[in-house]
Amino acid sequence: MERLIYLSTITAAIATLLTGCVDAPSADTLRYVDATYGKVVYQEVTDTEDTWRVFDNAREGKLIVTTSLDTAISSGKAEGATLGLVKAAPQQESFQRVAETFLKKRKCSVAESRKITRLDYEFTYTCP
Repeated sequence: MERLIYLSTITAAIATLLTGCVDAPSADTLRYVDATYGKVVYQEVTDTEDTWRVFDNAREGKLIVTTSLDTAISSGKAEGATLGLVKAAPQQESFQRVAETFLKKRKCSVAESRKITRLDYEFTYTCP
């Protein structure tokens, strides 16, 4: 019985790692994000779902919306514990809503969206 518990623990740990690796961004994506947002300080937007982080590169008319660190951790745990059967990450619509809320104060609007990872979306926007 002790070996079975140990094996189950190892299997769960490996599954958690694999679930996290499935959505890992490519090296090119990481370089792009670093080049575009590396020196941008994030701002927080809070709604009923989360406290989101928004990295706004106004010079390029682009921003990335990410979940809070707490949501990222709990989402990874939930997906890892269920071997990826439960999708705990917010949907694209939630990220877009946050981007639109953030841009509303400047009267800007979202032009395009692109998934970076399951917890990060990039939005290109236009302003009057």
